[in-house]
Amino acid sequence: MELSHLAVLLLLVGLGLIVAEIFIPSGGVITAAAVIALAASAICAWQAWWGTSPGAWWAFVGSGLILVPAVLFGALWALPHTSVGRRFLLEAPTPEELRAYGDEEEHLGRLIGATGKTLTLLNPGGLVQVEGERLHCKSEGMLIDPGQPVKVVAVAGNLIVVRPVPAAESQRRGAELSQIDDFLPEGDEPGDAGVFRG
Repeated sequence: MELSHLAVLLLLVGLGLIVAEIFIPSGGVITAAAVIALAASAICAWQAWWGTSPGAWWAFVGSGLILVPAVLFGALWALPHTSVGRRFLLEAPTPEELRAYGDEEEHLGRLIGATGKTLTLLNPGGLVQVEGERLHCKSEGMLIDPGQPVKVVAVAGNLIVVRPVPAAESQRRGAELSQIDDFLPEGDEPGDAGVFRG
C-alpha cells in the first residue's frame, strides 16, 4: 500500500475512533488510539508528499484540521438523537413535570408557620400531621419523639422542615383550642372548617 493511501486510511480510522469515543465511553483508551492514528496519518502524509508535492501535504493537513473538529461536533450533535445517546443523557423535565413540582412546593410553602404533631420518630426524617394532612418531613437535625407538637419552619424540596414547639407555646395553644372549643357546636373539632389554623 502506498504511503498516501495509508495516510488517508489512518485519517479515516482516527475520525472513526473519535466518533466511537463519543458513543462508547472508554476512559480515554479510544481517544488515545484516535490520537495515535491521526499522528501516524500525518507522518505517512509527510513521507508521501513533503518531498514531491508540499501543496498536497498542506492540503491534507488543512483537511485534517477541518475534519477532526467537524466530526467531533457532528457526533456530539447526533448523540442525543440516538437510542444510545438517550440512555446516557438525562432529558430535561417537561413543563408539566415542572408545573406539578411548583404546585407541590407552593402548597407546602403555605404550611410554614402551621403547627402539627409527629406521627413517627423524626431521625431526622419521618411523618408529621399538619392541618389534617400526613406529610413527609425532617427536623432541623434533632431527634423528635412521636406525638410531639411541632411547627413548620421551612420547605426543603418536597419535604417540610419542622422544629419542636416549646412547652409554653404548646400549653398556650392548648388553652386557645379549649376556648375555641367552647364556641363550637358539639361534635365539631377546631380547624374542621378552617376555623383555626396555627
